[in-house]
Amino acid sequence: MKSEATRISLLPLILTLLLLTPICHAEEGSLQANPDIRRPYWLNVGIGGAFKAGFAGGASYSHIVFGGLGTLRLFSFFAPADGYVHANSGITGDRQLESATDVGLLFGQRMEHAWGHVSVAAGLGWTWGETEQTGEWMGWHSTHREDFSTWSIPLESQLFFTMATPHGIGVSAFGNLNPEKSFAGLLLCLQLR
Repeated sequence: MKSEATRISLLPLILTLLLLTPICHAEEGSLQANPDIRRPYWLNVGIGGAFKAGFAGGASYSHIVFGGLGTLRLFSFFAPADGYVHANSGITGDRQLESATDVGLLFGQRMEHAWGHVSVAAGLGWTWGETEQTGEWMGWHSTHREDFSTWSIPLESQLFFTMATPHGIGVSAFGNLNPEKSFAGLLLCLQLR
């Protein structure tokens, strides 16, 4: 089952590379003619947090396609275990560990400015992850683990400042709507053009 999920999650990457390769070579000629033009593609890498009080990280490759924006992204979050203890009872509450990763192919709009750019995009993706719950009572220990994988709708908005160089710094707000474990977060990113 995991090998099938891996093959399905690689499908957006393969399709994006096939679609963007001829466009990249066509844009390369115009960049050589005028090197002051910003490149029509960039890579974002960032770290931050998910709104479930967890840590998040991600990377995305974006390219200007047919006047819009095409993005291939990989985001992941990890929510550390939390729990509670009842005083003097010997009962420890559930500790829940969660993680999720999504790979998505997104399309949207962007606005370029002298100071940077703003963009919004949505698309289709594949999301997988796990939830692990642990509980204790009077020395008895139990753990329940649940894996999931499903199709999803990834969302992303970018705000980047690239005033002095083609590279920049900014924020990426991300979300993922799916039937198993929807999540959202914010990353502080470095943009490489």
